[in-house]
Amino acid sequence: MASMCLACKGRNWCGASRCPVLDSMQAKFKMKEAIKSPEIFGSSPPATFIGRYGYPNINVGILLPSEHGDTSVMDSPKMWHEKRMDIGKILEYRSSLINSRKKEQVDAVRPGKFLETVQEIALSSKPIDAEVVLAKVPKFSMSFDFNASPFGPSETVKKARITENPVVKKRVEYITSDVDFKAAGGVVDLYNHGQDVYDLTKLLSVGLLGLKKQRKLVPTRWSITAVDSILADRLLGDVKTYPSVDEFLLFESNYIGNYFEVLLMPTGWMFEQVEMALPGGLWSQGVKDVNVISDYEFYWGRKAYAKDVAGAYYSGKLAVLEYLKKIGRQAGVLIIREIRPEYFSEVGVWKVREAVREAMSKKPLAFDSLEYALKRVNIMLKIKSDVWSKKSKVIDMMKKQRRIVDYF
Repeated sequence: MASMCLACKGRNWCGASRCPVLDSMQAKFKMKEAIKSPEIFGSSPPATFIGRYGYPNINVGILLPSEHGDTSVMDSPKMWHEKRMDIGKILEYRSSLINSRKKEQVDAVRPGKFLETVQEIALSSKPIDAEVVLAKVPKFSMSFDFNASPFGPSETVKKARITENPVVKKRVEYITSDVDFKAAGGVVDLYNHGQDVYDLTKLLSVGLLGLKKQRKLVPTRWSITAVDSILADRLLGDVKTYPSVDEFLLFESNYIGNYFEVLLMPTGWMFEQVEMALPGGLWSQGVKDVNVISDYEFYWGRKAYAKDVAGAYYSGKLAVLEYLKKIGRQAGVLIIREIRPEYFSEVGVWKVREAVREAMSKKPLAFDSLEYALKRVNIMLKIKSDVWSKKSKVIDMMKKQRRIVDYF
């Protein structure tokens, strides 16, 4: 019960009509200058948002600030991380994005005028000028999600149009125009041609990828995990053909109150992500004990969704597989994430992807044994391994597993 909030992530497992964690974040951001007009003219970063409630009749939105010019920083997790922006600054940018939304059916085979506008914005590789007329002046609020980045107020849109042509990369135009290319293949192709995962999420969510008769809107929360999962599965197919690393390698990073230890172990592929929250923080409301959750897979993978760690599982997995692909090795992988109280507001799973990527970009610490590697982890984290390692399936497997060299 103590770990319910950490595992639930706003999915109302507790039975409450509203998530108390989301409500607590919402309450922090009430003070904001009022929006004075239902007509908004600005430059979308570009950014869109596809909701999931009411599926298959869902909200489709353009995220638009009232600012003109280069607004790309408002929807750029990579930039936020590279510049080490704090949570307050990220929320400041995201609160400026107004979600001009309209109900649409998920079938995107024959998009209407509004959906076409949304798709044109998603296609653009640069900020694009647009104007919208809302049904009424929106009241300030913040919308939080545990996979996607938060954004500002939402209101029904009456009219929307872009006032300049989108700048579309040639490969993106080619793949999105190819109605005989399956969605997963399109994601992999664009990734291999240097397209950012964040752009791929937008293209998939607004129904621009896949066979013509199968194109559908995909809620943003789902599309983030789908892209991570598609790319991770493709990379894993290659990684499993490589030899294992020959020692224990430990990578480290931290960002906005999230501390990561990533351990590669000399064995065949397996993966686990352990997450734990210190008391007094966002994910430990009303509990005194340390919250610990995990999801894992062994060599042949997992069939069910990682319901506890949820989308962060696939973001972390992708980041590690990118590194293993680069060095031409496979490994047993353990990601340990410690969430401290300074992480006071959810900003999306991108923080896991970017922080693990950062860790993997550094020179690792090498150890001869699991025992010595865990000693280092205990130095770096406040929650010691005797608390969380008992729940780790990968640690248990490594302790039971006898490598061939042990017999000689």
